[in-house]
Amino acid sequence: MKLDSLRVRRPSKGFGWVDHRIISANHLVQMEPVEGPVYLLLCVVADRHGISYYNPSTLARLIKVSPTRAQQALTSLAARNLIAIEGRFIQVVDLDDLCSARDSLPEGPVVESRPTP
Repeated sequence: MKLDSLRVRRPSKGFGWVDHRIISANHLVQMEPVEGPVYLLLCVVADRHGISYYNPSTLARLIKVSPTRAQQALTSLAARNLIAIEGRFIQVVDLDDLCSARDSLPEGPVVESRPTP
């Protein structure tokens, strides 16, 4: 199939988005197999504040996993600070703080230098 200039993707009223840093900051490669689809679905169904009203059973049905596996994915994503959960609400959170903290970490081991006697 060739590129189709008549079918260029445009944001719609219900446009969801996924921050590119989910890949560039290596969050995706660290996820368990069910976590990626759960995160993507949350990004798509969230409102403009990142809030989703979908319950774990609905998420599970949409990605074809058990409710237990969906709940485990949510718990893990929350532990990774990629989402926040409060009651029945799930929020896809901004990655600024998480990526900034990661960017400020030194690369490799930190070695203290001592003056030679």
